[in-house]
This record gives sequence, structure tokens and C-alpha cells, in this order.
Amino acid sequence: MTQFVHLHCHSEFSILESSNRIKDLISKALEYDMPALALTDNATMYGSIEFYQKAKQANLNPIMGADVYVSSDMTQKERWQHRLVLLAKSYKGYQHLIKLISKAHIEGMYYKPRLDLATIAEFSDDLIVISPGGRGPIASYIQDHQEERALEVATYLKDVFGNNVYLGVQRVGGAHEDMVELASLDIAKQLGLSMVAMNNVYTLLREDAALRDILFSIQTGKVMDDMSRAKFQNNELFFKSPQDMAALFSDYPEWLENTLVIADQCHVEIEMEQVLLPHFECPNNQSSEEYLESLVWEGIDRCYDERTPEIIERVNFELSIISKMKYPNYFLIIFDFLDFCYQEGIPVGPGRGSAAGSIVSYALGITKCDPIRYKLLFERFLNPERVSMPDIDIDFCIKRRGEVIDYILQTYGQAYVSQIITFGTMQARAVVRDVGRVLDVPLADVDRIAKLIPSTPGTYMSIPDALEQVSELKDLYESSDQFHEFIDFAIKLEGITRHTSTHAAGVVISRDPLDTVVPLTQNDGQVATQYAMADIESIGLLKLDILGLRNLTVIDDTVSLIKASYDPKFDIDLISYEDQASYDILLQGKGVGVFQCESKGMRQLMKDMKPGVFEDLIALLALYRPGPLGSGMVNDFISNKLGQTEVQYPLPELEPILKETYGMIVYQEQVMQIASTIAGFSLGQADMLRRAMGKKKKDVMDKLRVEFIDGAKERNVPVNKANDVFDLCYKFAEYGFNKSHSAAYAMISFQTAFLKANYTVEYMASLLSSVVSNSDKTALYMQECSDLEVKVLPPDVNESKHFFTVVSVTTESGDVAKGIRFGLGAIKNVGDGAIASIIEDAPFKDLSDFCLKVDLKQCNKRVMESLIKSGAMDSFGERSYLLAIFETVMEKAQITIRERSNGQVSLFSDNQVGSGFSINELSLEDYRVFSPAEKLKFEKEMLGLYISGHPLDLIKDRLMAIKTPITSFQAEDTNKIVSVTGILSGCKRIITRSKKEMMVGDLEDLTGTLTVLIFHDDSFEEKVAQFQDDHVVTVKGRLRVNADEMSVSCMDLTLHEKLDGAKSFYIDVDGLKMELLTKIKKLNGEFKGTFPVYLKFADKTIATHQKFWVVEDDLYRVQLENLIGRGRVWIA
Repeated sequence: MTQFVHLHCHSEFSILESSNRIKDLISKALEYDMPALALTDNATMYGSIEFYQKAKQANLNPIMGADVYVSSDMTQKERWQHRLVLLAKSYKGYQHLIKLISKAHIEGMYYKPRLDLATIAEFSDDLIVISPGGRGPIASYIQDHQEERALEVATYLKDVFGNNVYLGVQRVGGAHEDMVELASLDIAKQLGLSMVAMNNVYTLLREDAALRDILFSIQTGKVMDDMSRAKFQNNELFFKSPQDMAALFSDYPEWLENTLVIADQCHVEIEMEQVLLPHFECPNNQSSEEYLESLVWEGIDRCYDERTPEIIERVNFELSIISKMKYPNYFLIIFDFLDFCYQEGIPVGPGRGSAAGSIVSYALGITKCDPIRYKLLFERFLNPERVSMPDIDIDFCIKRRGEVIDYILQTYGQAYVSQIITFGTMQARAVVRDVGRVLDVPLADVDRIAKLIPSTPGTYMSIPDALEQVSELKDLYESSDQFHEFIDFAIKLEGITRHTSTHAAGVVISRDPLDTVVPLTQNDGQVATQYAMADIESIGLLKLDILGLRNLTVIDDTVSLIKASYDPKFDIDLISYEDQASYDILLQGKGVGVFQCESKGMRQLMKDMKPGVFEDLIALLALYRPGPLGSGMVNDFISNKLGQTEVQYPLPELEPILKETYGMIVYQEQVMQIASTIAGFSLGQADMLRRAMGKKKKDVMDKLRVEFIDGAKERNVPVNKANDVFDLCYKFAEYGFNKSHSAAYAMISFQTAFLKANYTVEYMASLLSSVVSNSDKTALYMQECSDLEVKVLPPDVNESKHFFTVVSVTTESGDVAKGIRFGLGAIKNVGDGAIASIIEDAPFKDLSDFCLKVDLKQCNKRVMESLIKSGAMDSFGERSYLLAIFETVMEKAQITIRERSNGQVSLFSDNQVGSGFSINELSLEDYRVFSPAEKLKFEKEMLGLYISGHPLDLIKDRLMAIKTPITSFQAEDTNKIVSVTGILSGCKRIITRSKKEMMVGDLEDLTGTLTVLIFHDDSFEEKVAQFQDDHVVTVKGRLRVNADEMSVSCMDLTLHEKLDGAKSFYIDVDGLKMELLTKIKKLNGEFKGTFPVYLKFADKTIATHQKFWVVEDDLYRVQLENLIGRGRVWIA
């Protein structure tokens, strides 16, 4: 029987070039009885650990390799010229491969990660090199008729690699293959080198060649039908069987045998699950165990009034397990950088995940949630009966997270610290859009199909599942061959890796230099591992999640305001968790701005549940998830809590465990406690049971049931009762949540509720500052301020700071109260430099004073226009007036500044720049005041929201009676037919690739915004006539809601009215002489009316004063055109 091993094989980690999944490659190798398989992705090792582990599990020898790009000098900016396949013979060779790939990415990146032969030679030990028959240097030089150069390179490789050099040959129908093969054979004979058969695998099956072409089109941004695009003409680069290869190389069977020779030489053994923790330097020559113990007892004395027997026992137990599992350094490393944070005043969260169940973590300040008080379990965090690296994720102030990473880098050194890569994959909707685009499927059809695939936060539906569950999608799939083929391609590519990025929080620290244990790359200038999070953990590296949490920043900012205004000693960690005002806002459903509590569903749940103690809040966070909500257990919980249903316990022994959750199993820890109490399981065994129940493996569960019943019988629990309890645990294990995580996050929820309830203005100012670049969130919190009767003032250059600030305001009754001033950082086009200059130089008497004081390089014309339009300069005069004069004022200010620097007397020193001169020879009195509607448009343009009012305020009462608020729509409303009323903006007509028209625009009501789509149908033109900016309409259509967008496909459109309705005359006066301008003014006086007039200059449009407005009369337009020429007058 013919045997053969593929030595040149690509996976999906040759990103957007191969469609092969690693598991499928391994399955194919096993199907063909191959003893080994090489993974040689293009200049990367992204998939090496997944490949190694899965191959080992399948009893297949994994050959670790890479297909590298080679240039003549990797330090120079030149494109790669050749390819070499490198294979590791041993762990040492694997380390050299890691080193080379890291160098290619960090030192040799120029379009592609490149190496040169000199660098490869430096790390050649225990590597096999193959010059492939396609683009290998020897094959390439032969194709270019440079046989002597090919011989030189082959000689060089032999001098470096000795007998570990092979010349690759492939027979895939490519150009010059025969010539390359004959010349390579001649070189091999001259130098005593061996030849080896290869196939450069990019697809699993021959018929998958189209998938590779689609991927490459996605990569290059081309359409498949584009004749100018690069195409793959070859469909032979698939995973051929040994018989296929034997037929191809029947004349040289030894070339096939050489694949086995190479495979036999390649045996890399990677020690998985090892611990590569960095050494921690302890003071006073203490061991890490001794130092950890001393720190813990210090912390215990700080956290508790006394060392009770329970505390002593718990501490000793945890320390013994940590020591036994050799993790003292892990805790010391985390303690060290957290101690740095506390010293530097960097806000740190109370903990997250199961780490909150450890009293050692609590004593060290890693967590702030008392595990004794809240009955949290250490074994849920670190199970002594299941060896695994502890996992402590920590939240930090989002503004200062970078300082934490910098400290870790400085402490352990850049060679030992890196960020972690993540891989973005083609998810259901995204792959439909990608494939549809390159196949040139009409955009409207692609969008329609993509949006038919449900997308609900927290859940994922694949395309095949959607085809089964969404009848409209299935109908489309079966309606045409084009849709069928297009969706089939999308299904095959769903889940394939599409791009890389850097993990938002992950940081890895190594005992050894990182480039000896993991390949490295660069993303956005940051060094990152080429192995993802799970692979990093599996090879024993210390992974940390350094997470930025906006809410911690909000809390810290609020505390600073409280200390400045009320109590310099205020400490958020010392607040009472029994504060009634905090619970009042929660049970009233006023959770907007409260951590984890501001969604509509959560606010309703709080109103229904009526939390009154901290334990209720912990349960709330655990229960508000799709599983519990869908199971009905939340309703049962509420009924039990409110006394509507009698709480019953299957066994009296369960009451202490389930009492705080009113007889319901809510937490994973409760399942563990039940197994321990009823069946005598150790908490470590109980954790294993909890995990098994969550995975629902029947054979495992049957075995565990027997053990559970046996243990219960030993404790005199009747068998039927024991079975009932086991079934109860099994039922709720699927929905149970990690109590440690819920308790820690409930602390943040309560702290934010406390601040909102007791220091409302300070908290809302800080909250608004935290979303200064998110206009949707800003609008939400502005509305909440309005509901709370907290006045938010527009931006003002004399009072605003960078962010939102607390200021004194005068109420309608004349009293002085606290309000909030809008921050300058929220204004578009106004950068940090301009803001710093404004804050430093304020206050200002008028516009000229402003221009004389600030740095006009920072506060340029674009900045000035944005400040005026936003209302930040309203104290200087009307916006229309300021827009008309600001450029001239700036110019005069610059002249004055130059004169002052030269010691000259200024003609501008009285600052009266706003009077006594004209712009374009027009008197300033010609400029009218903007209407309220126009000012609102400017605010929307510059701030992303309305400040001084809303365009819909005039019809607010009527609007509320006829519409459903946009913010009331939830994900579960997807596919429902809804009606929504609001004002249109951003309306535009789009021509799809199928040459059909559609309309897109935004519809905004008093609560939010959604996108309206009008597809071409029989009533398209009728709808389009009404679908215009500033029209108030009711749209009836099918709703789509997902995590990042909300849209309605319009079925019917009803026009109500047009706000700011009157159209205006525009007159192009650019270049006209003063004589004609005077005649225009005279003509306007003769046709005086209510129709606004705008004068258009080359670089600006100016609104005229109301006294120059005209009537809408064709005679006026005719006379005006006779005066200045046709084409200079239009109505809009």
C-alpha cells in the first residue's frame, strides 16, 4: 500500500488564502492512513498549538512547520522573492522556528513578514528546509533561466543545513514544471541532495477551489467577475490521497518515500499544561510561600476584626492548596501590580469571576468581596482535584489601564511580556456580506438575507440553523440558483478566520524570553503572541486579563467631586450596603446609568422583584440572562420572594443553602454545597459534578448519580429524595451562575446606584463625561437628567471644561441649584489642544478677546465654526452674526498679535472688532438671527444631539399619542411589524449593483434613532416623495434589532408635516461688485416677505437679516436673474 505524508499544507490561518480547518485536515490524514502531517501556514504559526493538540489526540504525528517568505535582505524595503518550507525536527527546532517567525513579523515586515537566508542560517539547527517546486528559490531561478544562481542557493542551503535540505517537486499543471523538475534533479545529483514530492495544499477537496478564489477576492477587495483581478487558475492544490500522489509520481516513487523519511525525523514534544510562571523576588530572602503567607495574614487583620476559627481554617486551607499546586508566585505577581495601583490611586474593581471566592484574594486586595460573609467557595476558583492555572481577571479604570500594563512591562521586561492575539472569524451575517459582495450579488439582496439571520446578544445562530428556523430565508434560498450557490458558499466559509487583532485585555508574562516559547507578531505597533488565549494557557504561560471598565472611572470621578464639594474623607468602599435610597431607585426601575441595570428588561425585572438587600442584587445579576429568563425560573423566584408562593425545600438540610434565593437554585456554588451536604462530596468533587452537569454527558451523569445516591444513603437520605435532589441540581445546573462573579459585580452595581441616589448631579456629570464621544449614550443620559430634574447647560467657552462639570444654575423659581455644564470635548472638530488653550485662557469678554487670548493654531477656523454652531459662544452674540464675522476677527487678531510682538501700537486694542467694518462689502446689519430649528440643526451637527430643545417639541404631545418610542424596541421584537414616528435625516438614494434603487435614512424620535430602508417596489416613488430630510413621518415595517443596529424595512410611509418647513432662496453673489449687491438689496425691499434669503460666497453661505426676506414670487426670481444672470438663483 502506497504511503505518503503531506509536508506542504495550509490551514485557515493562512488567512484569506486557505479554507482548510485544522480538524478537517487531520480527519483527511487519518482517512488516508497517513502517519504524520505537516502544517506550514504562510509565515505564521497561528494554528500550531491547536494542530499539535488535535493531532496528538488522533495519534497522528504533528510536524510543526511554516511556509516562509524570503527576500535578499529582510532589513530593506523590498518585496519577498521566494518561499521556503521549514519543518522542526525537535523541540529545539521548534524553538528556532518560533524565533524565525517572530523575527519575520517584528523585524522583517514589508507587505509580508520576510526572512533572508542569512537569518535562517543563524537558526538552522534541527530544522529541515525544503525549496518547494512552485516559488522556492531554486525553482524560481530555474524558471528565470538562472540555473547557476539556483545551484549557488542550493549549495548555500546544503552548507548550512547539511542533509536536512530537500528540493521539492509538485505536479499540479503549472507552467515550467517539467523544466524545473529536470533542472532540480540535475542540481540534486550534483550536490547529493534528495527530492521530495509535494502538493502545496490550500483546499480539502478539488471542488473547493472556488472557496480559495472567494477568499482571495475578499482579501483583495475585488469582485470575482473583475477581469483585472488576480485569479487562481489551478484546482489541483487540494489534499490528495497517497494513491493520487503515487499516480502522479509513478516514475519517482522514492520522492514519495522521502516524505516518510522526513516525517520520521520530525518529532516535536511540547510539554502541555506546564507552569512557566515568572520568578518573583521576595524581600528578606523569604520563599514565595513564606512571603505570601505573611501578606495574607496582614490582609486578614486589616479586613476582619478578629481571626475567628472559620477564618483561620479557611486561610490555612487555601494557602496549603496554593502551595501544593505551586501557585504562590502567581498570587504575588498579581498582588505586586495591584499594590502599585493602590499606591498610584488607580481605581481597581472589586473582582470578577470565581477569584472572589478566595479569602487569600480578599486579604491581598485582589478582590473586595468578603467570601465568608457571602458564602463564596474557593473550590469554584481553584479546585485541588483538577489541576489548572488560576484565572484572575481584574477591572481597572479605563483611563489608566495603560499605566498598569506599562508597570508590568517595566517590572518584567519587554522580552518577557506581550499582549495576546485574537482571531476574528466570518460569522453568519458577516460571511453572507463578504461572499455576496465578491459574487456581485445585488446589495439589497445581500442585506436582506444577512438581516434574516437572527442576531441576538448572548446567542449565536449559524446559517444552517437559520435556514431551518426562518422560513423567509429558506424560501429565498430555494427561490433561485444564484441564492442557493451564494448561501452554500457562505455556509462553507462560516467560522473561517478572517483577520487578527490584539486582545482587548490579555497580557502574557513568561519565565523565559517569549520568543523561545511562543511566536510573536505585531498588531498596530504592539508586540503580541501568535497564539490565542486558550493556546497560551495550554502551554503554561501566565495570562492576565487587564480589563478597562468605564464604570470604575465614573465612580472615581464622582468620588473626586464628592471630596471636593462635600467630604474630603469620603470612601466608596465604606458605604453602607443597606442604604435605602439606593434600593429605592432600583425598585422604581430608575436604573439608567447604574452598572448592569440600565437595560429596559433589567429595569422592569427590578421593579417586579423589588430588591431590598444586597443578596437580592446578587441574585438579580445572576438571573438576568437568557437561560433563566426563558426557563420561567425568574417568575418563580419573584413569586417566592414576594410571598405569593410558599417556599418549599425538598430536604430540611437544603434550607441553609437555598434560603437566600427563596428555595431556588440560582448559583453554581449552591449545586456544589448541595452535593457536599447531601452526598458527602468534597467541594472539589462537587465542582467536578457541577461541571459535568453543565455539559450534560449522559454516561458521566449516570456514573455520578450512582456516587451521589450512595453518598446520600450513607447520610440516611432516602433514595427517592436523593434522586429528586440530584434531578433538581441537574435541572438548574444549566442555568446556575457563578455567585462569586455576581457578588463582585453587584458591588459595582450598588456603588453606582448609591452615587446616583445620594450624589445625583455629581454622578450624572461623571457619567456623561464617560460617554463624551458616544452621542447615543449622551442623549440617553441627558434624557435621564431631564427626568431627574437636573439641568444640563450647553457648552460655553467661559465655563466649560474638557468634560462635563458641576456648576451652579438658577432654577425657574429663581433658586440656585446644582446643574451640569456640557464639556467642550463633546464638540466635533474641537481637539485636545484647542480645549487646553480655551480652558487656560478663559474667561473671555467677547469674540475678539477670545481670538486675542487663545492659540489660533489650535483654535483654527474649523474649530471656531464648530464652537459657534454648538452654542459654546452664545454669550458673545447671535450665532449667525458670529459665523459672519469670525474669520475677519481671527485675521485682525493675528495682525494685532504680530504688532504687539513687534512693539507696535495696535489699532485693534479696543477689541471692538465686531463693528465698523463689513464682510464682502456688506453691512453686518444685513444678517438675520437663526431660527430655533436652525440652531437645533447646528447642535445636532456639532454635538450629535439636541441641547436647547428638540425639533419634535412642537408636536410632542401629538407624537407621544401616535407612536411607539424607538428605545422601547428590544431584540425579541425582531421580525415584528411595527409603526414608529419621527423626523427624517440623512435620506439618500442608493443604486444597487442590480441597478435597482433603494432609499436609506435615519428616523429620530424623542428617545432614539433607527435606520429606515425602502426597497424598490410598486409604491417606491410614492414613498420617496415623502422620504425627505426634516419630514415628520410614520413608518410601518418589519423591525430588525441586534447588538449594533436597529432598522425598519418600510412597508408603508405616512407624511405628517415638514419641520422648519419653508424653503429658502439662495443667491450666488460670489465675485459680484458692490453696485450689483446694492441693487439686490433694493429688489429684496420691493418684494419683502417671509421667504428666507441666503447669500452664497465661494467659501461660505450667509443668512441675511429678516428685513431682506422676500415673497415666493416668480416675478422676483425673473427680475433677479435678469440682474445677475441665470444659474445664480435657486430654491432649496
